[in-house]
Amino acid sequence: MENYNPFAGIAQIKAWVDESFLKIAPPDDVKERYRDIGKAIDQLNKLGISVPEDLVEEKESLEKLFDVPKTEKRQLASLAQELSSLANHIKGGLRRPEGPRAPHSKLKVTFPDGTVICENKAVDTFVRSLQYIGLERIAELPFIKNSRTPLVSFERTERPQYRQVDGYFILTHSSTEQKAKDIKRIAAELRIDIVVEIGDK
Repeated sequence: MENYNPFAGIAQIKAWVDESFLKIAPPDDVKERYRDIGKAIDQLNKLGISVPEDLVEEKESLEKLFDVPKTEKRQLASLAQELSSLANHIKGGLRRPEGPRAPHSKLKVTFPDGTVICENKAVDTFVRSLQYIGLERIAELPFIKNSRTPLVSFERTERPQYRQVDGYFILTHSSTEQKAKDIKRIAAELRIDIVVEIGDK
């Protein structure tokens, strides 16, 4: 037991979770077809043309693939998140000097329609805000990146921290200040008038 390295064990388990998650994710051709159908439906709606029923049915059937199997995806994603949090907590406890802890920053986002998103954790506010704006819209902005990696993508990132939401992968490994900047930049590109605030808990 003296040579046991808990961090190596956590890394191995997380690698297994990531690999298992990929195995139950829809294949690339399904993702591409789903994106194409979504764009086609959006274009028809913009032109005021009635969307064919078979196209709607195909989109709905493809959407089900992202939810199957729901239980396995939720469990694996939850386990991966817990492992990352555990590793960070252990590392922080080993490295943190004695003394009072600095307060965590809190993120608050207010949208034009009056909707306010302000969770206890900045990362939760960040993810919910991106969902509210629309992950598909953000994924189509290729220049919105975090260290050269797309902030929102259909593909799993190799970066250490991400969240899988509605078939998309969202990079969450950044400071609260950077998260605020990313939200502002996305809103500016999509011409959404929002207010982003940062404060201590």
